[in-house]
Amino acid sequence: MDEEARVLVVDDHEFVRKALSRRLEMIGCEVRLAKDGRAAIEDCIEWRPHVVILDRKLPKLNGDDVARLLHEKMDEPPAIIMLTGEPTHFLGPMPGVVKLFTKPVDFQDLWDAMRPYLL
Repeated sequence: MDEEARVLVVDDHEFVRKALSRRLEMIGCEVRLAKDGRAAIEDCIEWRPHVVILDRKLPKLNGDDVARLLHEKMDEPPAIIMLTGEPTHFLGPMPGVVKLFTKPVDFQDLWDAMRPYLL
């Protein structure tokens, strides 16, 4: 990557945010963290990450609404990789969501899904 890839990690569990942040920083990504949906929207509009790793169940604004609003509000919305604790076969397509993983997710699988959207 010529330029640092910007990744926003959005999860209401601090352990998840910090664990993903450490792994992403080790491979050269610039990472910001958000703990709720409203903060995620603000960070995306201000910072313009390439990828957002987004938990589906969040306080203040859930992940489905965050994905929809980013898709509606941004000219070039980030690629969204959503994480959920629910079975994914019940979920339909969501605007802007390029990949959906059931927790816990293997980091290599997450990285493989992110890589095409990074510089």
